[in-house]
Amino acid sequence: MSRSITGAEARRSGRSARWGRGGGLGGHGGGTAMADVRAHGGPAPVVTRAALDPSLVAGRGADVDFAEQEAENVPTNGTVIGPDRTAYTLPAEASGRKAVKLTPGQHVEFTLPSAANAITVRYSIPDAPNGGGITAPLDVTVNGGHRTTMKLTSQYAWLYNQYPFTNDPNAGLLHPDWWITECSCVPNATTPPPTISKPFRPNHFYDEQRLLLGRKYRAGDRVRLTVPAGSNAAWTVVDLLDSELVGAPHVRLVAANVLVFGADPTGRRESAGAFDKAIAYAKRKHLKVYIPPGVYQVNRHIIVDDVTIEGAGNWYTIIKGREVALSPPAPDGSVVSNNFVRNTGDDGLAMWSEKTANAGNTFHHNTVQTPTLANGIAIYGGTDNTVSNNLIADPIREGSGLHVGARFGAEAFTGHLWIKNNTTVRAGTYELNWNIGLGGIWFYALDKNIDADIQVVGDHYLDNTYNAIMLVSDWPVKDLYSITNVHFKDIRVDGTGTSVVSARVAGAASFENVDARNVGAVGVNNCGSFDFPSTGSEFSLTDLGGNDGGGTTGPWLAAWELPNTITCDDRPPVVAPSAPSPWWWTRGDGPVVMDPVVTAAPRRSPTIVRACDQR
Repeated sequence: MSRSITGAEARRSGRSARWGRGGGLGGHGGGTAMADVRAHGGPAPVVTRAALDPSLVAGRGADVDFAEQEAENVPTNGTVIGPDRTAYTLPAEASGRKAVKLTPGQHVEFTLPSAANAITVRYSIPDAPNGGGITAPLDVTVNGGHRTTMKLTSQYAWLYNQYPFTNDPNAGLLHPDWWITECSCVPNATTPPPTISKPFRPNHFYDEQRLLLGRKYRAGDRVRLTVPAGSNAAWTVVDLLDSELVGAPHVRLVAANVLVFGADPTGRRESAGAFDKAIAYAKRKHLKVYIPPGVYQVNRHIIVDDVTIEGAGNWYTIIKGREVALSPPAPDGSVVSNNFVRNTGDDGLAMWSEKTANAGNTFHHNTVQTPTLANGIAIYGGTDNTVSNNLIADPIREGSGLHVGARFGAEAFTGHLWIKNNTTVRAGTYELNWNIGLGGIWFYALDKNIDADIQVVGDHYLDNTYNAIMLVSDWPVKDLYSITNVHFKDIRVDGTGTSVVSARVAGAASFENVDARNVGAVGVNNCGSFDFPSTGSEFSLTDLGGNDGGGTTGPWLAAWELPNTITCDDRPPVVAPSAPSPWWWTRGDGPVVMDPVVTAAPRRSPTIVRACDQR
């Protein structure tokens, strides 16, 4: 694959900032209203990206072929739930942290923003009383006719308890010898033993179902989802609907066709060996690998190096399995781009330098939404890697939007790491093992120092549940490891529940043109290594100029905080931030203008990964 590690940087130095809110863009779940479909009789649909107006995330993430509509923005006789980010609740795992809850007989109705012949519904239904899931119907009608019934299932949802989780809602603690937040204790070392409610820590509520509608419908046509009166599901939560005009299957005649090498398109037999043979043949003959329409079972990693794999399209070529990755181990110089990843059970995208350092690889123009555990994009060690122009939204627990980690025994960070022009939305999750909130981007030195040249440029951190930027170590190693040589430039922070920066480690970072607004606490929460020496915190901040804005406590990077004033509040109160809105600014004495759109990714068909855990 070609190497591509440069990204556009919008230089904003030498200007004073001024912000304003644009009409119709300020609310949670706000989007672009498609007024051209009103003539068809339905309400104007609100199209969003990551539950935001698309203009707020322009140029970031994958270029997809479907239109996203949040259920909370459309007519319903059900109940809107949320917004709520409380762990183990249905709204907290929903896109935009809101959804619609239906009981039998209730409906939610979407107006198509453009021509479509297919839909994808993200939903949740209850688990069986003893686990294992249930199935339930959901009726789909278009313009009051053409009724089809989708078969929903919770067989691949609903996890419980401590890692590595269980499907049994009635199980006792998997690790009673672990400290847990719920009692602030180690249960089997506590007398009297604490009472632990069941089910313990329910999570992973949502799944997705998609449907070809059988014909092409126009913009303005109405798609109604109704829970039948006789449904065995006490409730059905609808999170969102994606609508799409699906074309005919893609065909590649001159290629290494996996069927020729024995792949099974019915999904009954393992096809990993056939894929390996097709890839090896394609590399020798300088061909592409083609995967025709079908369902293929692949239960192990497929190693791809300098070979292009094509399918018939994500509606026609489906690969399922217990352990499937896009292209591990990624060869040096690889580019992973234009992928849409939703509902994963771990990091959405990750580079893990296990034994050998990842070098010169790039994650570029990808979208990751609602990873149910861990991070949207994570980098564990490596050399000269790049994370650019990605969009990450709604991480749910024990992780966040962007993560840089010296952990899991990964090779050290060396050379440089470029993190450029990414956007995180509603990131910064609750870390239940520490009982604190994480940053929209967080750096974690657990088993090594982080001291490579790390440049974070042009990122936007929107609607952060806690802080926007966190640098942290773990208590047992707090005096062993540090984080240094991190540089933030041309950053926007729009809304934090607590601070802009939370430093819980020794080290240093510099800040230039980092603009913040709607900050919920002191701009810098500097705890350092928690030794609190008289000389100040063990973490120092360098102000390179142009750091503007703040919140109720004044400028976020005030002179009195520099270079290392101890401002430590171990668990500060959380203030719900305002919803993101357009960013207006002036250059010198010039007029107020809205920031330019970042250059979009080259148009090509995206890879769609909508994941669920297989039992």
